[in-house]
Amino acid sequence: MKNNTGPVSKQNSDIELSKGELAKLVEQEERYVKAYGAGAISVDKLKEHTEPLRAKIEDLKSGIAKVESKVGEPVKSQIPAESEIGSFARKASQKLQNLSFKAKQAIVRGVVDKVVENKQYLHVYGYLPVSNHVVLNAINRNCGAAERGEIHSF
Repeated sequence: MKNNTGPVSKQNSDIELSKGELAKLVEQEERYVKAYGAGAISVDKLKEHTEPLRAKIEDLKSGIAKVESKVGEPVKSQIPAESEIGSFARKASQKLQNLSFKAKQAIVRGVVDKVVENKQYLHVYGYLPVSNHVVLNAINRNCGAAERGEIHSF
């Protein structure tokens, strides 16, 4: 089974990481202040080191506040219409008829999260990732010789 944590738990872990980084920066600022108090560094050096730290601290605090305010907001999703679901089901059943058992099994394992059974019914829980976003991965497009078997010296 998949561990479907979702966007809220990811945001919570991001908040925790940011709070840990914030604590480290505050501790580092306190060390500079203590070094100044002990006479190890001058006021100019103190300002030189603490001003960027204070800017980072403020940025982190505002970022944490933004994420915390978004955590309470519900995630908006667009539910497809009945006709779209029926059309998708027909197209999917036509395409799935020609697949091998292993291919069908891989699809089911990738889509189904859990199955709950009772004497009278069977509930199947899962999701179909639907997106219209297509990414072009042309990383190795210009990688040298296109002719097969020829050796080019560069």
